[in-house]
This record gives sequence, C-alpha cells and structure tokens, in this order.
Amino acid sequence: MSNESRAFTPEEVRDKLLDHICHTIQYWDEVTDNKQDAMEGLAFSILSALDGSSMALPAFLVTPMAHEDDKAYHQEKGENWFPENQPDLGMLHEHFHAARKRHAGEKDEQ
Repeated sequence: MSNESRAFTPEEVRDKLLDHICHTIQYWDEVTDNKQDAMEGLAFSILSALDGSSMALPAFLVTPMAHEDDKAYHQEKGENWFPENQPDLGMLHEHFHAARKRHAGEKDEQ
C-alpha cells in the first residue's frame, strides 16, 4: 500500500465517468441490434452509474442548477420553477421504467 494515496482530481473523476459511459455505449452497441433496446439500455446504465449501482464508480449527486433569473421569470409568468440544489432526486434508474412507460403512453395517444 502506498503512502502517496490521494483523492482523485476533478479531471480524473470526470475521465472515469466518461470512460465508463464510453464502455457502456460499446457494450449496448454489441449486445443488441435493436436501436430502441440499445438506447434504453444505455440510458438505464448511465442512470445506474450515477446512482452508484456500478462497481466502478461511486454515486454522483444530480441536482438542478437553474439560472439565477429563472425563479423570478417563472414566478412572473405564474409558472413553476426548478428549485436550486434540490438535495435528492432519488434512485434515477429505479424510476426510469415508469418514465419510459409514461412516455410510451404519450406516443400511443398521438
């Protein structure tokens, strides 16, 4: 064990996440010829990685970072706005299939 251990730099963390996504793209490209299945698998895999369900990566905080003027703009219009730094969006990959079903229902209604 090295006495020189340290935290990963932001650049190293970014590269590890992006490398994981690139490997996941390659995996889903090879595992199926069905474009819809591959895209859904890729989306689910990326959400799983962000949620910390990948052995290679920790969980990542995903939180809205709205423009500083958004709240006032939407309030003036009587609209809802995104809260700043909402602490927890939940396990995104666990909610993906329900969102996919809602979206499929919207397509069916058109």
